[in-house]
Amino acid sequence: MIQAPRTAVGVCLALGLGACAAQVPGPTPAPVPAVTASARQAEPADPLLIQEVRLTETAGQRRVQFQFSQPPHGIDYFPLRDPSRLVIDVQGPIASLPQVETYDTLDQLVSAVRISTYQGRIRLVIDMESEEVPPFSVDQRESVITAYLGHKQDMSAAPQMSNTQVLMAAEHDTPGAPALARQQPQTSQLPADAGPESGQSEPAPIARAEILEPAYTGTHISLDFRNADIHDVFRILAHVSGFNIIATEDVQARVTLKLVEVPWDQALDVLLQANGLEKIQSGNVVTVSTSQRLEQERSARLAAKQVEQQLAD
Repeated sequence: MIQAPRTAVGVCLALGLGACAAQVPGPTPAPVPAVTASARQAEPADPLLIQEVRLTETAGQRRVQFQFSQPPHGIDYFPLRDPSRLVIDVQGPIASLPQVETYDTLDQLVSAVRISTYQGRIRLVIDMESEEVPPFSVDQRESVITAYLGHKQDMSAAPQMSNTQVLMAAEHDTPGAPALARQQPQTSQLPADAGPESGQSEPAPIARAEILEPAYTGTHISLDFRNADIHDVFRILAHVSGFNIIATEDVQARVTLKLVEVPWDQALDVLLQANGLEKIQSGNVVTVSTSQRLEQERSARLAAKQVEQQLAD
């Protein structure tokens, strides 16, 4: 008798369906393509965008702040002459700008700020009215790059007032952010600054921006303190604003003040100016320190940068 070959079905009949349930081959699943590291890296990153540029003058020192949409990957900066200017190159995923955007000012030291791209980086150029670039330092804290120009004058006998010019604010402001006046950029086909060896001519002078007072949009608050610890006032402002306010150990003062229905951010500025203090904001964290300490830190960073440049030469 010829026996038929024992197929999988025959084995199942001989052993019982229950014993063969796991042995019956099912349809072969289609292979799922693996996501490789190179494929993940190919996904484009969100471009690095400039959301705001503002110039602030306090006691003779200028502070130029650039607010970005995300923290840049790194910065490099150097001064140039003829004409004098400070160049800051910003690293990160960028979208190339077809033109140079120029924002002019009404300041006696800083004449204009130019924004463009150069060799895969965002190039920021701060043009000076003076023949030489004054002592400077550049900081990056999270998504904010700040250039400090010159030293503060000794104005201990009088409160330090600040003049602020908002040179640029992006059209896609974050909901809830302060409404800022905008200056339309002047555009040019010339590169912002091709480098120390560049022979390109400079853009022609353009209309200047108006000086703007800081825009305060915080929740209104009333304060009435007599000889109070300044840290207690900071705690109240932090509670009202929702921001984290941190003071360095050298911030020691007792304050007497009465403010009625003022925005909390204006109350904070008044408190800082009356006590020789400054703030640095990074996200929802506001760090408060003395003007002297921050000036010393900036001077130390500047000295270290100069030594590094001398060693490189």
